[in-house]
Parts: sequence; C-alpha cells; structure tokens
Amino acid sequence: MAMSKFNVRTRRIPVRRGMFRQKLSTAVGETREEAASAAHPTHYIENLCCAAVLIDCDRRIEAVNKEFFKLFGLPAKAVQSGETFAEFAQRSILNGWEGIIGLGELLGAPENNVAGIRISSSHGQTVTAKVAITPEEKMLISLSVVESSSDEDQWPRRMIDNLGGAILRIRLNPNGVLSCIFANASAPDLFGITNDVLLDPEFDVLTLVNEIHRDSLSTHIQDARMSSGHFDLDLQILNNDRGPIWTRCVGSTFENAEGENTCDVRLMDIEDRVAISNERQRLETLL
Repeated sequence: MAMSKFNVRTRRIPVRRGMFRQKLSTAVGETREEAASAAHPTHYIENLCCAAVLIDCDRRIEAVNKEFFKLFGLPAKAVQSGETFAEFAQRSILNGWEGIIGLGELLGAPENNVAGIRISSSHGQTVTAKVAITPEEKMLISLSVVESSSDEDQWPRRMIDNLGGAILRIRLNPNGVLSCIFANASAPDLFGITNDVLLDPEFDVLTLVNEIHRDSLSTHIQDARMSSGHFDLDLQILNNDRGPIWTRCVGSTFENAEGENTCDVRLMDIEDRVAISNERQRLETLL
C-alpha cells in the first residue's frame, strides 16, 4: 500500500487534489436521494398520527396513509393508482364504505371549510375532517376521531357494551357476504376473534355460524326483510377456542340512509341452557 510522505517542516501529510472528491460526491448523492425519498408525499403523511389523504391539483389521490384505511375499514387495495377522488368516492358507495363521500364537501370549497366538517366512519365513529392547502396548491385532508366527554353522547355506547352477548350491525352485501360494521365490546369474546378480524370489510360473518345453521340464518334474515323486519332463532356459532356454542340470535333488518340492507343482531350464549335441556331429556329416557 502506497504511503503519503510526511513533511517534516510543516508536519502535514500532503493531500492530492481529488483524493476525497469521489467519496464526497457519492455521499452527497446518497444524501440527496434520501432527502428526495423522505420528501415523498407517502412518507410525509405516514408520519402523521391521524388519518390523512393528499389530493393533487387535478383532484387525483396522490397519497393515503394507513390510518385512513384503518379509520374507514378499507381493504389494502381500496385506492386505485391515478384515480380522482370523485371516482374513489363513487366506488366507496358501491362497496359500502361509509363516510368517504362526505369528504367531497371539503374539496368543493376548501376555503369555506377551515373549521372542518364532521362525518361518520364505517365503525360509527364521529370524525372531524379538515383540509389544508400546501405550497404546491395540493389539498391535505386530515381526519381525527372526536372524543366526546358528554355523558349524553357516551351513555348509549356504554349501555350497548354492558349488555350481555354480542351486538353486531351487519351489512347485507349484494354478493351475499355479511360484513360487520359495528361490534360491541363483548363480541370478540363470544367468537374468540379480535375486533380487527370481525370488522374487516372482506370478512364474512356467516363463516362464524355453524355450517348446518347458515341456511337457516340466511332464510330468517330474508323473511324478515320481506315481512315484519324481526327474526329470532337458536343457532350454533363457532368459537376459535371453545368450538361450537349454542346462541339465541335476535335481530331486525332495515334500510340505512344510503339505501343499504342492514340488520342489527344480538347473540346470547345459551350453551348452559341447552346442556341442561339435553341432560333432562337424557334422564327422561332412562325413567
């Protein structure tokens, strides 16, 4: 390895011109690439703690963060590359993704909505949506869940959570899938799954029902839609930990504001009652 000569008089090692130029330029180049990557809209809004979507000057969706998908219960590929917000909003209606269409009000006249607007997410949460104009004249919409401290606003949810059994609001999709759009605090325990799974828009609630009772449940729901709107039956649900569990399923069907067929369902664990009844029948046969 060649060694640089040491200058006794100046006590310095002579440096050739360009010795560090290549390394320095490489380092500068990497820094610029990293800076460009960090400045990308996707990286920017992913660092926001709230749901956010960035709309460009042509009203096309430029970036959406994970919190936005989570807030509205959207599947991973819900937003298509290069589509306008209007196209996305129209698809959201067809797919039953509630609340998104309301954001169009912000885009129509952002200067008139500085204080923001309130909409409801797919999970029934009240959300404040605000729009900010970036230096590039793009629109950044941020959404935050409203945490109400009013007892008047909170008591219905507390009452639902304190009721025994699982309480669900289910959307009856045209393709036959029953998707859950609301679940109370007791629902995950009854089914043995997490709320994230239960509230996934692509998850079919019917798969939680024992196969021998699925047709019966579907028939009761369809009959309720055509007549009184109410249904009541006993069926087995499938718990991931406990296996089949007998439940009493009580519900009502209705059409929501968007014209979607929906039903509210309450499932109560009657496994002990069924076990006692079966034991009584067994003893009676022995007498």
